[in-house]
Amino acid sequence: MRNDEMSCAIPLSKLADTVEALKRNAETEQMVARYAAADAARFVVRAE
Repeated sequence: MRNDEMSCAIPLSKLADTVEALKRNAETEQMVARYAAADAARFVVRAE
């Protein structure tokens, strides 16, 4: 398994709720990552 993959055991009765929670959190994580990348770009030293 690659370092960007994971595995876990989820009870079937909780699978749908877990997938929905992951989707919601993934959207938030992507927004935070985009904001952080834009913010970090302000600190990049450019060679001239």
